[in-house]
Amino acid sequence: MVSFAKFAVLASCVASGLAASPFFTRQGTYEEVLIAMKVVGGQVGTLHAAIQGFPSPGTLPAGLQIHMNATALVKGLDTWTTTTTTLGQFDASQCREQLDIVKTFRPEIEGSLTGIVEKKAAIAALPIGGIVNLIKQDLGLLNAATEKFGNTIITACPADMQDEPKETQAKIAEAFKAAIDAYNA
Repeated sequence: MVSFAKFAVLASCVASGLAASPFFTRQGTYEEVLIAMKVVGGQVGTLHAAIQGFPSPGTLPAGLQIHMNATALVKGLDTWTTTTTTLGQFDASQCREQLDIVKTFRPEIEGSLTGIVEKKAAIAALPIGGIVNLIKQDLGLLNAATEKFGNTIITACPADMQDEPKETQAKIAEAFKAAIDAYNA
């Protein structure tokens, strides 16, 4: 029994080491990147709808829905970033397709950030404290994930196509700064 236990531990260690090895890291496909981008677009729309639909006076379920949607969007952005990083460089048509998708949901990102600032008083008035801090935390996580997302799309696009995503990233970063500043006030 002792030798079997040692063998099981050794086998487990070897399997874990092989799984973590760069030789066994699976490269993403462009189709997976495209699906992940469309998921991000849907998640942006869901978060935007939750923020725009937040009632005044607010409700705790509506406040928690914003948090859950923000958390899902962070995960979606991270998935897209990871999948794209394993894929590497986009060709010009892939870059254009990704940028066109971002262009469709960029107004919802900016509208969500403006909206969450407009809803701060209603969120702060909720009977259970801490929701403002939760939203502030979500803004920080979303900002970080969005920055990684932007850096990844810039890097993945051909050099002669990087101006558009750089401009988009800068505008979205400004909107995040304004929202974060409002929640820090």
